[in-house]
Amino acid sequence: MTTPDADVDVLARAHLVPHPDLEHVASEQCMCRPALDADADVWIHHPLDAELAAALTAADDDRLGRRPVETRWEMDAGMVAAVLASPKSSRRITDMRAGDRAWIVAGLELSGEAAERTAERMWCSLRLIRSLRAEDATQMARLLQAKISREQKDLRAEQCAHGVTRCELAEALRANARLQMQVDQLVDRLTTTGKVDTFPRCGHPVVPYNTYEHDGRRWCRQCRRDKQAERRRTLSPAV
Repeated sequence: MTTPDADVDVLARAHLVPHPDLEHVASEQCMCRPALDADADVWIHHPLDAELAAALTAADDDRLGRRPVETRWEMDAGMVAAVLASPKSSRRITDMRAGDRAWIVAGLELSGEAAERTAERMWCSLRLIRSLRAEDATQMARLLQAKISREQKDLRAEQCAHGVTRCELAEALRANARLQMQVDQLVDRLTTTGKVDTFPRCGHPVVPYNTYEHDGRRWCRQCRRDKQAERRRTLSPAV
């Protein structure tokens, strides 16, 4: 049986076996070739079937006294939400790793779900769920998830407060810019004419920022703003 190496690399998983002259002989189900590292006393073995690859790897491990390397468990923040999104989990809890079981059981308990409902959702017995809830890993997962939830709430509160502060800062900057413009206009008027004219009724300054024209006359903006504010207070319902 001949299969290009590129196709084999895509279709099959590979494992290393001892040198064929010592303990391994190639078979029709395999394509064996020396490892890329010429100094290594191993050949690389390409089974064309994934199940056969796993079986051969396990056999090599048992024969050579090797043990599979345990990968480190990592938290999946969306695991509990994914389980809660459907009435039944797509995987049985007995098929999950110990860390995933503890994390899911703790998360479902924190969400207020009863043990009976968790057992039904995770395709297992009520006794198993109660046993998992009592394990140290589940207790630690519960404490960690509770802490994460509190920190997320605090973070959202801080973000809201930060947003309010940013709006207040923007408004203060706009008010500062208006005041600066008004001061500049007053200083320019004093510099050019030596005085600042005022409206006879209210005494507010007659400068560009405080005047507007209507029907050929100049009116006071400050008085208009005061009247509008008074009207809003009158029309608004009493609290």
